[in-house]
Amino acid sequence: SKAEDGLKERLGGNVTEVYQKRLDYELSVIKDMHFSSYFLIVEDYVSFAKDTGIKVGPGRGSAGGSLVAYALKITEVDPIRFDLTFERFLNPYRKTMPDIDIDFIDTRRDEVAQYLKVKYGEKHTATIITFPRLKPKSCLNLIGPALGFNENRLKNLTREIDDKAETFEEAISSKVYGYRFQRLYNDPYYKEICDIAKSLLGLPYNTSIHAPGVIISKEEIYHTCPMSEGTRGTVGYEYPYMERMGFLKMDILSLSNLSFIEEIEKKVQSENKKLPDIYSDLDNPKVYETLNRLDLFAIFQLDTSKAMRKTVEEIHPTCFADMTSVIALCRPGPMEYIHTFAERKKGHEKVTYIDERLRPILEPTYGILVYQEQIMKVVQVIASFDLGEADLFRRAIAKKDLSKMEAYRSKFMDGCKKNGITEDKAEALFEDIEKFASYGFNKAHAYAYALITYTLLYYKTFYADEFYSVALKDNGLGNRKSDSLIKELIRNGY
Repeated sequence: SKAEDGLKERLGGNVTEVYQKRLDYELSVIKDMHFSSYFLIVEDYVSFAKDTGIKVGPGRGSAGGSLVAYALKITEVDPIRFDLTFERFLNPYRKTMPDIDIDFIDTRRDEVAQYLKVKYGEKHTATIITFPRLKPKSCLNLIGPALGFNENRLKNLTREIDDKAETFEEAISSKVYGYRFQRLYNDPYYKEICDIAKSLLGLPYNTSIHAPGVIISKEEIYHTCPMSEGTRGTVGYEYPYMERMGFLKMDILSLSNLSFIEEIEKKVQSENKKLPDIYSDLDNPKVYETLNRLDLFAIFQLDTSKAMRKTVEEIHPTCFADMTSVIALCRPGPMEYIHTFAERKKGHEKVTYIDERLRPILEPTYGILVYQEQIMKVVQVIASFDLGEADLFRRAIAKKDLSKMEAYRSKFMDGCKKNGITEDKAEALFEDIEKFASYGFNKAHAYAYALITYTLLYYKTFYADEFYSVALKDNGLGNRKSDSLIKELIRNGY
């Protein structure tokens, strides 16, 4: 099969039993769930992009946990090397479509979408409509002026609402803004307008296009749903409804950082230098010297905020696993464990495990649950869940699905008991899982995106002239970003 041939090529012909067993398992699940054609379609348009010089990202999302995706060269993340879990991506117990999101260079992403139209026909492919809906903040901004609400007081209220909150209850429970919003919401003056705004929540207020999504259908789409141009164009239903009708969606995303990397590589090659094999050198100490000098300008994921700089400074990453943990930890929720992670990494605080069987799972993150996949493996080892069940368990807790949580909790406690875990330890472990499940990071996604981060750090370290030359061209002078770049150049003697 293509996957077997691709894996042999990836591994230089040395396919060990561990790889072969994992590949056979994944192929059997994909075949049983009737998703073989989906993988082959994705492999086809990724191959088209690579063959025509369109830069493709190393992967994103849970698809990085698939060895089949790696073997087909859809992703660049080796799930065996990085200990990633297939069931987080495709779970035989969870009957949902696989979702392989792929990043392409932003300047040529549309060529990939056009390729699908040409290959399958315009009547068999379509973009997808979306209906943006009113959220708490947009509801208040809409009705506040209409009701003559004081402008300054309205700003005081809306700035304390999380942009992601879909309801006022979610705004109150936000880990970042919630306590401040709750304080205002308790004031009858503010509560009155919030209660009026509630009646508008969820109403569509505009139409838009699902930016990365492309529908592909064996049959001509216009026979089943309305199209913006009669027999072609944009479908008139949002994707959840299209999925229920059996339509297939391809997520073709764009990422500007790939353009930046491509420009650097072109400059390197123009000077007759050979491009390095970066992925085989992920723990180069000189790269981590650059990172720990806080030379983070234009470094994907790490140049986002002062909080990220402080996290890097406190943790002081010295290997790829550390750097990836930084990306996962510096978010609302897990941020409270950054100090503990740093202290344990430096040996200032002892790393402890509720049970020694957890050591292989949690040792890379110094005994702290950071990733969703770690939760799944803990449940597998401690309570004898298989990984498919463990994924459902994780999802139920993360979504606070009370109808399922109690049943899973009972099964977890029974499994722990059979494995010799005392009730006290089992209770403590369940509490840890319950706490982490709501904000644990997708490990496959973290590692895939960390490859882009590391690539930029590598070029900054070993090809600094080329890196900074492109950075200066892209950012110009006389703005806040260029000020940061100039300070970094001066600090490094340019």
